[in-house]
Amino acid sequence: ARNTPDESLLVASASPLHAERVREQVNKAIGLRNDLGTFFEAHGREAFEVVTIADMRHRTADRVIFSIGFGRTNHGSVLSNFGQLSEPHGRRYLANLLVSARRQVTVVSCFGPDDLPADRLSHGAVLLRELLNAPAATWNADEESISPMLRDLAGRIRKFGARVKLNFGDRLPVTIGYANTAGVVFDDASLHGTNLTEKLRLYPALLKTMGWSYLRVHSFEMFADPQALAVRIGDALGMQVTKRPVPLFDVPHSDDKAKSPRDLDSSNDRRLRDDKPPHWA
Repeated sequence: ARNTPDESLLVASASPLHAERVREQVNKAIGLRNDLGTFFEAHGREAFEVVTIADMRHRTADRVIFSIGFGRTNHGSVLSNFGQLSEPHGRRYLANLLVSARRQVTVVSCFGPDDLPADRLSHGAVLLRELLNAPAATWNADEESISPMLRDLAGRIRKFGARVKLNFGDRLPVTIGYANTAGVVFDDASLHGTNLTEKLRLYPALLKTMGWSYLRVHSFEMFADPQALAVRIGDALGMQVTKRPVPLFDVPHSDDKAKSPRDLDSSNDRRLRDDKPPHWA
């Protein structure tokens, strides 16, 4: 709420009891910090919420905090039961958790992967060791690998006031964020998959299930009329571009504007008078 107020947040736990305790403490803290209260009321459909991993279906947020909700015993050992992770659908719950975050998943735990009893874990808890052992991800987008026409299209959409990133995660060529909507643009050369079924049906369906608005563009559209294409994408994501004037070109800086003859330096006139031929004397 203090460092990234423009990004939505979701907190999840594998323990219903722990989720309720976190919810109570957050509500208590909001009452003591009135300056942060607006964050927890913002983001529309992605407003802040504390839920269990079993209730995360169709939930999406920019950042997700996964507080496991289970600790050590009085003797310092770690048990093998991790609540909803150990249920028959625990693997699906964990998968929903990981795909619910657009930007980052933060895991809160008082134990590490080596503390888990690997021989006694079941269902989704088996994957908990791999999750805790995963290194922190770094994002170094190689924007130069994106085609020039797609970069031009991204620049036009950015002028509408949207947040645009190129080559997000090395898999999404152009991602667009506007209000509570997140869209991804694919051109002909960026389609992923080994066959047409994966490229045109399965991969788009997966992105839509994860909460993305899938936008397919063709190379000839970007070449023939890129501005009209950018306007169409903006309207599709709720920017209402056609209802407000948008300059086609950048507004020139005051120093770049053409000057009238009166604004021209008079030194050129003096030079011309001084350079007149001798027979004009």
